[in-house]
Amino acid sequence: MTDASPRAIPRLAVYGISTTLLTAGVVASAFAQHEYFYTACVQLAQSGAAMMVLANMGLLLTILLGKALVRVFFGRLRAAEVERLYEQGWLAVTEMCLALAVLRDEFDAVTLTLFVFLLFCKVFHWLLEYRVGFMEQQARLSVVLVARMAVLSLLLAAVDCLMLAYAVSNTRQYGATMMIVFGFEYALLLVCFAATA
Repeated sequence: MTDASPRAIPRLAVYGISTTLLTAGVVASAFAQHEYFYTACVQLAQSGAAMMVLANMGLLLTILLGKALVRVFFGRLRAAEVERLYEQGWLAVTEMCLALAVLRDEFDAVTLTLFVFLLFCKVFHWLLEYRVGFMEQQARLSVVLVARMAVLSLLLAAVDCLMLAYAVSNTRQYGATMMIVFGFEYALLLVCFAATA
């Protein structure tokens, strides 16, 4: 049962506070045990629990960055946009987990980071598509809204091109790796972007 009172603490705030406290505790413990910066960092990198806490902090920062960018480019999301975002998000996560399961030998922290970044980019592509569809139905559009969508479109196109170029470069240098999957995903995002624009 959820508490709907206005004084209820949002779940993200509880998650953020607990993650920040855990991260501060883990980092403080490492620096208390080791006098030098390098040895403290080595201990953090070699501890599975510490890496989990630091990865959790990275996830929190990613969520906060996403919320800030949504606020800048879209303002408040409409209920239909949020619902469609959840629907497509679950499908994308399932699809990527299947792809990662096939190539599980190459699964590491870099792959996980690339996966989260790809999902981050996909979310903004979907939101841009929803908002452009909504804008097409409006009789009058504000200049600010059009400018926001234009800047976001250019930013997403640039990120997609850079990530596709990185995937191609990595594949040429190291051969067939997990980067092929990411390259195809960013190529698909570019094609979908061209259809939206």
